[in-house]
Amino acid sequence: MLIVIGALMGLAEYQGRKTREIAGVNFVDASVIGVAQALAVVPGVSRSGITITAGLFRNINRESAARFSFLLSTPRHRRGCR
Repeated sequence: MLIVIGALMGLAEYQGRKTREIAGVNFVDASVIGVAQALAVVPGVSRSGITITAGLFRNINRESAARFSFLLSTPRHRRGCR
């Protein structure tokens, strides 16, 4: 899986146009990246690597894809819960 994901990351780097910023991330982009994040349960698949790769395939630039990936990993705090 590590080799397959590495090849997929290389393809995303080569194919992605990397033209959009994080402000341009829409619901479809977030859904695709979220589904890709679910693949991280497979051994050999990095959560951040697969989400950045999905972002590149969605034509989000590398910096914005990385920032969005790390925003996904932050825990959400609910008010009133202790």
